[in-house]
Amino acid sequence: MNDAERVELTGKYQGFWVEIDSDPELRVYRELASGEFDRIIGAMATLVVASNVRRKDGEPVDLSTSDGWMSMPKTLLGQVSSRVMEVLREDAPKASSNGSTTPSSQVTGQSHGLTTR
Repeated sequence: MNDAERVELTGKYQGFWVEIDSDPELRVYRELASGEFDRIIGAMATLVVASNVRRKDGEPVDLSTSDGWMSMPKTLLGQVSSRVMEVLREDAPKASSNGSTTPSSQVTGQSHGLTTR
């Protein structure tokens, strides 16, 4: 099963893409929701399977490391992180009234454009 999903960037970053694990372990969601910048950046790095993102000088950025994320310009960081979060939101675990977690696709009945389970 391939759980990687390619995120295409737009605007001045058109042509760049990041392939991410779209079905990560629950701990990754906890890190992303922590509100702590370093933990969020570390979690984003664990999601990256591959990318073709490059620095202004043309050198590749290794987005599978926190250092790679920290070396990106703010606008690129913002676009990549926003697009990655869009993908993850589709299947993010949601707490139910009994305290258990359920993927949002089961809660909403929607997954990747489907409206029924």
